[in-house]
Amino acid sequence: MKKFSSLLVFPLTIFISFAQNISLNNKGLFINDVSISESWQLSVCKSVLGEPERTHKKAYIYSYDNKGIEVFEGSVKKKATGKLSEIQFHFSVSDTSAYAPKGLFSGKFTINEVTVSKATSYNELLPLLKDWEKTKTYSLHNFKYVSSFIYIYFRFNDAETELKKISIGIINKLPHALASPRVCAILRHPADLIFIKRVDSQRLHDSSSRHAGPESSESR
Repeated sequence: MKKFSSLLVFPLTIFISFAQNISLNNKGLFINDVSISESWQLSVCKSVLGEPERTHKKAYIYSYDNKGIEVFEGSVKKKATGKLSEIQFHFSVSDTSAYAPKGLFSGKFTINEVTVSKATSYNELLPLLKDWEKTKTYSLHNFKYVSSFIYIYFRFNDAETELKKISIGIINKLPHALASPRVCAILRHPADLIFIKRVDSQRLHDSSSRHAGPESSESR
């Protein structure tokens, strides 16, 4: 009887470890029904994904090789903040970086309850992004959209028929309408990350964005 029980537990553990359900909707980013964008805390992300197979402390990058997920932690003056700056989901091999996960994302990814996958083309994505604002990118076949204080970045093959990677993170600049002198407000999304204090400057940055995600800075 003991042997039979252990056999039942083993495949269940494998399923929990590898099959991730990612959901992006008007409420934010969720992994396995846990809100990531509510706090953008690294500890919350790790509580859902577990510990990564590889940790790159100097780069503040966590590689989940078995899940095809790459997590970026923010930093201020070369010190980790404990806040996420970006999460990447690798659907096919697109990066040669030493930090890229060795495996591919094999879970379920939905945008507004519609499943997207490696086989999703850019044209098929467009109806899902009607409430998002398209912004400029500096690479061909890459597309970036923003909504509130979240950005989503898509990398496609040359024909734009195969999705290679999705990156989701925090926008590191406030909307132009808010970048005016003597603004005073607290924005609730994402949670405690954005605090606008009284300043006499046209250029306000969110206080946690000293380290922007690699896609937001177009560095990869």
